[in-house]
Amino acid sequence: MINLRYISMLIVFSLLISCQQKEDRRPLPKVDHKDLSNLHGFNLLEKFTSLWQCEPYVERDFQLISDYGFNFVRLPMDYRCITEPGQWDLLNEAVMQEVDQALEWGEKYGIHVCINLHHAPGYCINHRGMYSADSSLWTGEAAKAAFVSLWRQMSERYKGISNDNVSFNLLNEPVGTSKEAYLEVAIRAIEAIREEDPDRLIMSDGWNVGREPIVELVPYDVVQMFRGYWPMSITHYGAGWTNNTYGPDPEWPSNQYLGQYIRSSGENGDGTPLVVKHAFNKETPAELTILRVAGDASLVVEADGREIFSKAYYPEKDEVLDREYDPETGLPVGVYVEMLNFVVPAGTGHLTVWARDGEWISFGILSVYLEGAGEDPVDIIPGNIWSNAGVPVLIRDDGFVTENAPYADWDSIYRADHLEPWINFMNEYNIGIMVGEWGVYEKAPRDVTMEWMEYMLQTWQEYDLGWAMWNFRGSFGVAENNRRDTEFTKVDGLMMDEAMLKMLEESISE
Repeated sequence: MINLRYISMLIVFSLLISCQQKEDRRPLPKVDHKDLSNLHGFNLLEKFTSLWQCEPYVERDFQLISDYGFNFVRLPMDYRCITEPGQWDLLNEAVMQEVDQALEWGEKYGIHVCINLHHAPGYCINHRGMYSADSSLWTGEAAKAAFVSLWRQMSERYKGISNDNVSFNLLNEPVGTSKEAYLEVAIRAIEAIREEDPDRLIMSDGWNVGREPIVELVPYDVVQMFRGYWPMSITHYGAGWTNNTYGPDPEWPSNQYLGQYIRSSGENGDGTPLVVKHAFNKETPAELTILRVAGDASLVVEADGREIFSKAYYPEKDEVLDREYDPETGLPVGVYVEMLNFVVPAGTGHLTVWARDGEWISFGILSVYLEGAGEDPVDIIPGNIWSNAGVPVLIRDDGFVTENAPYADWDSIYRADHLEPWINFMNEYNIGIMVGEWGVYEKAPRDVTMEWMEYMLQTWQEYDLGWAMWNFRGSFGVAENNRRDTEFTKVDGLMMDEAMLKMLEESISE
């Protein structure tokens, strides 16, 4: 006999559970290709590289990100994580179900999910030299076809899912070719996506490692991402994959006109010495930290053209901390990190540090003891880890400045050189932009990290910009890292930097 009361109870209970599940679901952010200002969140790295990590995404991350008030995740992927072994143009169904799950968690917790090819067939910003001309995304037809095919398959797979839930970020940080070559493959992928799903929201990183807007993509209604890694002397301090591993602790603000490379005046270099201008009215001790030397070179210090110190370096023969070879020149590069001491003669007006022969010598800091040994020095620290030392330095009572910009306002310089081109692009073309990656590596000093982050967040807030921090868990993130001088709190099994997290929360709540 059918128990009608029991059946009625089951129906009511099922309806209550269904309603509760719907209540548990948080609303997705409304995403418009003309305005991404409401998107704030993190990069999740479970499929970032097949070399050391290709794991399923974690629901706890989505829940915590949502609980803290954020609504965006970017999933940078290595194509080798998501394709069949040996078939770079065929998605792996089992792995893609893990990506499907990420989208479902995004919908459940009110988080927009942006899928990105960080390592595409034939190109990765971190491995630019690994592909031959035949296998390069820029010149190899097979790589181009695979890239387009992967995005077509993605488009077929997620067709019909709301743009509030998912978007496609074509390629991480294109560079190393002409912009025309990038546009060729990008437009082919865009057209393939739109053939399957005409309304899909597509994002492109800016040209030149995400630094420059791409006007040519405006007709395709493609929103664009730029980077928040400025200056890299802070954001990537101590990162082993950059040339920023051995220098002194960075400062903020830092002088971006002074680079660390003292280049040879020989045929392999362009002759950029470090020049210090000052009226040395007495003998002055100085200490110069040498970081790396490329090729057999001599460091020569001159006072008003007269040699006062020199030292020869032989990177392939010397005892060094580490040794590598320049991928372009093949020259040996030795890591020294040694301090050299010399005395600047009284009456000197120009102190010049040369690299003779070889390719270059990089320095970390020049300390000038104007008040004598044992007193506080003027520390001349290069703020640009990529450029040359060629701009003359002036010593003043309050420190040092570069001759070309003695009254540099670093806030104005950041806005003019890095931010305003993007803001002007957004306003002129009525297209959405956001900061696709930003953050500070865990080895940077705590105070510098927090001061820099506060400045960046306040500046982006002025322009109402969305952003995605690299990363959530890990060496750039708010959880599970080894930041020095940091108090961590255990939250749901994760060691969380709550002070940093609070700063991020406050920046999006104002």
